Amino acid sequence: MQITKSMFVLTGRLENVGMSERRIMMVINLIDYNNCKHPVDIGDLDNIKIMAIHVVTGDEILYVLYKDDTEKVFDSSEDRMGDFDDGAYMVYAFGDWFIDKDKFMNRKTSYDLIKEIFE
Repeated sequence: MQITKSMFVLTGRLENVGMSERRIMMVINLIDYNNCKHPVDIGDLDNIKIMAIHVVTGDEILYVLYKDDTEKVFDSSEDRMGDFDDGAYMVYAFGDWFIDKDKFMNRKTSYDLIKEIFE
């Protein structure tokens, strides 16, 4: 697969791994209860099976299942005082975006898509 400038803009940043090898990195901003963004590097989207967001007390938690069946959890908070379940939604699975990608990448609060889904 040839990497083009338009792919770079849409998917994230390129990282030099070796002299001839490059991989595409995707950075997603998780949003906490105070609407602060916390960037997390999920790696190459081609290596991901499933991504889901769980909003807990206003903080986004991203669950990622990779094609090699490893899992990673990315949390926008390091000091949550309570665990109120505000909702959850599937973001991406098996090559399909369940949420409009532009809406997901440009959300302003952790509740933006929760409101839209459950209204």
